[in-house]
Amino acid sequence: MHTGYLIDNYIEFWPSLSLLKSRKTEMTFQLTKSSSLCLSILLLNAPDIVLHSTFMREVWHDEEMSTNILYQNISHLRKGLSTIAGFECGTTMIRTISRKGFCFTSEFCQIQLLEDKTEESSISSPLMEKTDECIGSPPQDNGQLTIADTQTTLHERFLQSKIVSFVLIVSAVIIIYLDHLNSNGYYQSFYENYEPFIKEGDCNIYINKDTFVAKTEAIKKGIAAINCKIYPYIYTTSWQHITSVRMVACPKPLDKESSPFCITYVYRG
Repeated sequence: MHTGYLIDNYIEFWPSLSLLKSRKTEMTFQLTKSSSLCLSILLLNAPDIVLHSTFMREVWHDEEMSTNILYQNISHLRKGLSTIAGFECGTTMIRTISRKGFCFTSEFCQIQLLEDKTEESSISSPLMEKTDECIGSPPQDNGQLTIADTQTTLHERFLQSKIVSFVLIVSAVIIIYLDHLNSNGYYQSFYENYEPFIKEGDCNIYINKDTFVAKTEAIKKGIAAINCKIYPYIYTTSWQHITSVRMVACPKPLDKESSPFCITYVYRG
């Protein structure tokens, strides 16, 4: 047997099932166990004010618990009442008494006790097990963030700080590495493998003396794609059994520029 309440002649509330049900439609709304207990306390005390401490003591057995949890459950409860009613009435039915508690509005205090005596209850609960944590959001008159919102914000800030830290570390490593290359004469040592080959207009062509294979025509065709007025110094590398020619085009000669901004071309003849 289930004992319930009839609110305002059309909203059924069954505490043992944590269920709200409409008498006008087939609409039902599943409450959490804690929000169901909150509604029971409000109805038993209607239209009197129920203090925050009373909810904490009766529902969670802890008067020191954060009121955010209470506001989340009241918000969920208001949503359920509005859903069953078919219009926004949750905040009208359950009033917030600032810094004190909540009360069930006297206008809706037409409350009757109901009994379902059938052995197999005709009232079914679509979801008997439901988490009580971080459901809904607190009403606007609360003026506080929910724990769920706070945790999400903190998590996002934590991830952002991690990403920023990672980017800074990578940037620092790259700067240190480039400085290391520069201080150890990396670009100068790169240049040491090349020697002047030919000059074509504004293009000063150098060849890699360690791998040089005479591919003059391929080199001339390759530099046609390079703007030698911007990149007049071209360092080419060719191989015996490979038809392609690699060209590194720089705005300044490598023997004089420690950190040139060069571009690389590959010509496949």
